[in-house]
Amino acid sequence: MENGQPSDIRLVASNAQNQRLRLYRGLALNKLKPAEVAKVIGDGEQQLRSVLDIRTKEEIGDCIDYPVPEGVSYRILQLDSRSGEFVELRSAKAASESDSAVITFYRVDFYTLTKKLKIFSGLLWNNWRLALSGWTSSERFDTTDGIKMGILKKLASDVAHSKGGAGLYLDWLDPAMDCSGLVALFRLLCNPDIYPAMLHCQYGKDRTGAVCALLQMMDPGMTEDQVVDEYHATEVHIKRLLPEIEAKVKRAGMPDECARCPKELIKEVLDWIKNRYGTVEDYLLQIGLQEAEVVAIKSNLGYVKG
Repeated sequence: MENGQPSDIRLVASNAQNQRLRLYRGLALNKLKPAEVAKVIGDGEQQLRSVLDIRTKEEIGDCIDYPVPEGVSYRILQLDSRSGEFVELRSAKAASESDSAVITFYRVDFYTLTKKLKIFSGLLWNNWRLALSGWTSSERFDTTDGIKMGILKKLASDVAHSKGGAGLYLDWLDPAMDCSGLVALFRLLCNPDIYPAMLHCQYGKDRTGAVCALLQMMDPGMTEDQVVDEYHATEVHIKRLLPEIEAKVKRAGMPDECARCPKELIKEVLDWIKNRYGTVEDYLLQIGLQEAEVVAIKSNLGYVKG
């Protein structure tokens, strides 16, 4: 247990000036026991106000729905392809049954392809992105799950083998690609009313782990080594799920390291940020956040006084 939470749940930040402003990270709540979910949700002043779920629609559809009590804003972070805004859904079941006018968090459009397919880069383990160019018509057509997953697995495997596990992270973070989903998540973190909040994906190690590493790099009270150690600690806390993760990685034809949280992986990502942008704050400005938004995030998480 950490801060009264199950061992699978990690505290990302706690604002000393306002203890309500807490951010946790972890794995999908349906992978916890009911008693553990209750501890995560909490009660009284420390009850979560928001559960920020950034899984794919496919991942959500595979799970058993679980209740979220009144007062907790369960946010399925999926972007509407028409408005460019997040669709907020009440529960995992509602998300899996929702209209297919939704595209997933990293702006992956799994449901439509153009007549000409020119696929260029952009993939992340368990939420790989297909970026499509060569649009010749607004006409689109549905793809089958078999074709979709076959393409994604092949592309993800190629990227992972050519660039290593960190390559999947870097393709996702690169502003040369479409970072609008990432920007929208960081903008949610600007709002003090969402806290206390928990951020999770499927296993809490890749999408969630990378986002939280970026957040913690903005904390003047943490060293880079501490951020790296915190990312690596995820491997210990999801140990009971490693056989499941390793099986998925093997089926996808990815290197074994993609099932784990090696220090070298996140270190390579942080080095890429430093060498290309200088700081995480500069990176966030580059992908589209405003300076006031970056300050708001840091203030909410207690990194600067509000």
